[in-house]
Amino acid sequence: MSCVESYRGLASPQYECKNGDTYRGFLDETEDNMNCILKDATRTDAKGNKTSVEHIFLRGSQIAFFVFPNMLKK
Repeated sequence: MSCVESYRGLASPQYECKNGDTYRGFLDETEDNMNCILKDATRTDAKGNKTSVEHIFLRGSQIAFFVFPNMLKK
């Protein structure tokens, strides 16, 4: 989680959950168990419907994987 924590507020990684929903937003907080709080996020459900949310809490056990933007490559 320390690599994820180092990008807090700098980029908009995409988080895919086990139920197929994806979230893209600015990482506000993280915890050791992968719980994350995103701000100014966009939720896309498995059917492709998009919703904007100001803050969202993602439970770490429900996150399948993270996708970081290419701009973070060195």
